[in-house]
Amino acid sequence: MVATVLLIAVVPGIESKIALLTILLFFHNCFASLQDVAVDGLAVDILSPEEFGRINGFMFGAKRFGTMVGGAGIGYFMGKYASIGITEGLLLTVPMLLLIMCLPAFIRERPGEKLFPWTEGDAVIKPSDEEKIPKNIKADNEATPLLAAKWDMGNHNAKSLSVDIGLLIALDLFLLLTIADFAGGIWCHVLTVIAGIAYFGLLRNSTFGLQAFDLAPVKSDIVKALSLRAPLVGIILAMLTYFWEFLIPVLNVLFIQNLGWTDTEYVAVTGGWAVTAGIAGTILGGIIADKFGARRIASLFAVLTGLSIFTIALAEPLWENRKVMWWLIVIYPFFGAAMGISLISLFMNVTWPKVGATQFTLYMAMLNFGALFGLKMAGYFEANFDYTTTIMIGGTCQLLIAFVLPFIDPGQTRRELGNDF
Repeated sequence: MVATVLLIAVVPGIESKIALLTILLFFHNCFASLQDVAVDGLAVDILSPEEFGRINGFMFGAKRFGTMVGGAGIGYFMGKYASIGITEGLLLTVPMLLLIMCLPAFIRERPGEKLFPWTEGDAVIKPSDEEKIPKNIKADNEATPLLAAKWDMGNHNAKSLSVDIGLLIALDLFLLLTIADFAGGIWCHVLTVIAGIAYFGLLRNSTFGLQAFDLAPVKSDIVKALSLRAPLVGIILAMLTYFWEFLIPVLNVLFIQNLGWTDTEYVAVTGGWAVTAGIAGTILGGIIADKFGARRIASLFAVLTGLSIFTIALAEPLWENRKVMWWLIVIYPFFGAAMGISLISLFMNVTWPKVGATQFTLYMAMLNFGALFGLKMAGYFEANFDYTTTIMIGGTCQLLIAFVLPFIDPGQTRRELGNDF
């Protein structure tokens, strides 16, 4: 990330070199995502379930606070000092990135672990359940030639094919939501077909569908985890969690273009007090999720978030009253943040530590996918429904989370698969 930021900062006229800027930002986000995955995997790995809520509350609360202070801080320096432009603003972020990079060098994940290869301590390596068999030794029951086994495509049934095809449909939908605007829908479908050929060609008799229904010779750890009901329900919850964010652009239009708020007035509330309320909700939600249970608190705040959004819709006669609307657009981010952090704690509970980074990253990806899908739907809702109906749809989506939560058992994964990392 430091390298990409430095390149963006020092390349002359980078704002006019759209292709180069896009590539650099792409890699920067890839590196940021890898760092995020590593932190999430570490949290799942070393924290106990009793700590998930509190630690997540402080972690995501600090993230919101850092985003607010970092953006405002750099903006302040750029506004106060004429000599500080975009290049200098980017360079101000480099020391922080270097600090983040150096911090893990002085922290041990577990007592007695090595800090560096040359220091004292033990190297902690995840054990493998797979028994290694020398390649020159054949099993007693081996009856088929190795070449034939190599190209064995497995014995699919309707259920296994539905899983594999469903994954490809999800990929196609993701591509349509992300790159169709500039690449075109046809290319999205072509990429999906190519990915499907690669998927079946490379995995052959070990596709996720075959593994899910015990039709593959070996079941991977991530499929073992996702074969349980609780982790699967978690995926549905993750997609629903931030779908309501389609309300953000809708409310922007409502308040600024229809209710007469200025950009400055609206941003002062949504970017100031509402963000502060979100930070408070994140921290409070994490703390009480540890005390009363993540599922119970997530249900409570899903209902409260839904009702607070419904209140905005039902208060249409008071939309011109700025004091009332100020409170309404500050309260629902508080409830939403508390619900979100409770659900993230719940996702950690249903994550198997053995595949912590992979499984938890899947939930984070589904959170982002749900938010992206919601934002893509904003234009459709705005064009086909009035503001009151659109806001009520957002509230209904939040209430739906409360109806799904009873079907998830937070302790199922570790109870059935163990707690080994």
